[in-house]
Amino acid sequence: MDERGARALLRRFGKFADQFGDCFTRRAQGDAATQYLDGLFNDSERKSMQAMHGRLSDPITYEALQHFITHSPWSADRVWARVREVVPVRTGLLAIDETSLP
Repeated sequence: MDERGARALLRRFGKFADQFGDCFTRRAQGDAATQYLDGLFNDSERKSMQAMHGRLSDPITYEALQHFITHSPWSADRVWARVREVVPVRTGLLAIDETSLP
């Protein structure tokens, strides 16, 4: 895949991910979720919180990102319900980083 195709794919994924914004009860949680996804999909080989935070183009504080990943109370059930809404027919593969969802 060339750079143009990769950018198009990331834009498409961004539109998909935007459908989950209201799964988070506070704006700060939604912002942190966006930052976390940006960190997972950036070009860094390391995906630790510190490495991800260092590569974000417009980062929230490191503590806010860490809080979202480790302690922020958001409902995985709401996220999974939304996945079932937006992907009702499973004709492909949805890969999720299992370290962030119960």
